[in-house]
Amino acid sequence: MQQACRIGEQINGELIVERSHGAWLDEDSDLLCRLADHVAIAIEQSAQHLELERLSLTDSLTGLANRRAFEGEIGRRIASLGRSGGQGVLMVIDLDNFKTLNDSFGHAAGDRALAMLGTMLTTATRGHDVVARIGGDEFAIWLDGCTQSGAERVAMTLRQNIAAQAVIDMGLSLSIGMAALRGPGDDLTALFKRADAALYRVKRAGRDGAQWFEQEDA
Repeated sequence: MQQACRIGEQINGELIVERSHGAWLDEDSDLLCRLADHVAIAIEQSAQHLELERLSLTDSLTGLANRRAFEGEIGRRIASLGRSGGQGVLMVIDLDNFKTLNDSFGHAAGDRALAMLGTMLTTATRGHDVVARIGGDEFAIWLDGCTQSGAERVAMTLRQNIAAQAVIDMGLSLSIGMAALRGPGDDLTALFKRADAALYRVKRAGRDGAQWFEQEDA
């Protein structure tokens, strides 16, 4: 015997019950209907919980991971890479002149620029990399297993792409700070500190560039 699980008119599942002998009675059908109602409610609550969890880890504007999701995922990856001696690069990226864009053309234009950048970052990276929006106009990329030369190619591609996409003549560009995983004992907090230091050096030099962390940045 089978019974659809419904919330209102919406079917969200199906309950199937078998018995080894004897005929189904009317009271069996009534019981199955009541049970299907309970199952439908449980399925709906589970789906709502999963959706709330997804939303708590997703940036609503770009659809990218948010800072919480990024830190959780990359923290786990770094711990694993530290044990295996693997490679990885953290990029911290700022959209230059974003405030000027917002002030001159409004927040809707700013939102479009951020969404465009989110798509651009995802397109320029690989499926196993992780891209996140971690602040207003600040993004982060984890390039999994990537060498320094590979990261430099990604940074160059991103800077070229933003220049080609910046149809509004507001001087939009990217400032990028990069830090490579150093091995066992390194962690995401230290990587962010190094990548941020490299990013600030780019900004002090006039923006629109990409730099690695150097010891004098510490």
